[in-house]
Amino acid sequence: MAFHKWIWYVWFLLLLMACSETITEETLILKGQIKGRVTLYNEFLEHETDQSGTTLTLDGSAGPLSAVTDAEGRYLFTDVPTGTYHLVIEKPGFPSYKHKGLRVMGGKEPLYTFYQLIHNSTASFEDLRLSFSPQSVSFTGVVVHQHPSPYPLLWLVAFFGTNADVSPQNHLESISHIVREASGTEITFHADVDPALFPSGSTLYAVVHGYSAGRTFNPETGFNEYYGLGEPSEIASISIP
Repeated sequence: MAFHKWIWYVWFLLLLMACSETITEETLILKGQIKGRVTLYNEFLEHETDQSGTTLTLDGSAGPLSAVTDAEGRYLFTDVPTGTYHLVIEKPGFPSYKHKGLRVMGGKEPLYTFYQLIHNSTASFEDLRLSFSPQSVSFTGVVVHQHPSPYPLLWLVAFFGTNADVSPQNHLESISHIVREASGTEITFHADVDPALFPSGSTLYAVVHGYSAGRTFNPETGFNEYYGLGEPSEIASISIP
């Protein structure tokens, strides 16, 4: 009787070991799918006729994996090892987007993700001129754009600082402005100036861009970040009295 119990005990241990090895092997080779769509809009928020050609890159422990959208903007990643990835979405003429911490659990059910990209602004601000009044700077120039409506809705942003190479990456202050005027119209908009940043005797440099895809505040830098920036204006300057 004891012999039979011993046989059953050994058989039970072997069964547990086999199941453990099977689960371990399946876990190691478990893979999943990511599928979805990237919808492309022009700068006026109208659907682009051609939705193809967006590149998506998964960067994670398994190494970079890439996919390209078809004519309908659809994409598919297959055999993606389980793990956490950063997904970078890029297309020429559009601001890139990065989805951090995308988790792939594996299994038969795909992970669905959907994104939108808005074309960079083609609006420009020509003949930029600056004027100064107490604690305020004015930006004057001619706005040029391709909006089809007689009542456009566009955005400009002025970056200004004390360095001659002022840019979206190198500035002290920024101010955005909504454009409702027809192309070719001269407009003026204003921004308050902090005397601590622009003391008397310093030089203020400014550059203006169109932008199309909104803005967010970055707490790490303390600045607004603007998306879909168009080509810069000429840099203008003025001495602070």
